[in-house]
Amino acid sequence: MKEIILVSAGKIGGAIATMLAETGDYKVTVVDRSGEQLAEIDHHPTISSVMLDITDQASLLATIDRNSLCFRPFPSI
Repeated sequence: MKEIILVSAGKIGGAIATMLAETGDYKVTVVDRSGEQLAEIDHHPTISSVMLDITDQASLLATIDRNSLCFRPFPSI
């Protein structure tokens, strides 16, 4: 099972996390600064959540280091 990190727990990020988790091929860690959004998607056994601000580079890098792949549904503006 591949471990990936998804930066965003919004509607699109949540849908992507659920879709990937339901394949059975991925363990998904979702990162967001909103605990409310994380609580809405942390319902699948292979989805975990981490509340952090992605501008905190040390915390973000520590989380990324534990995962195989990291992506965001939207590019930075």
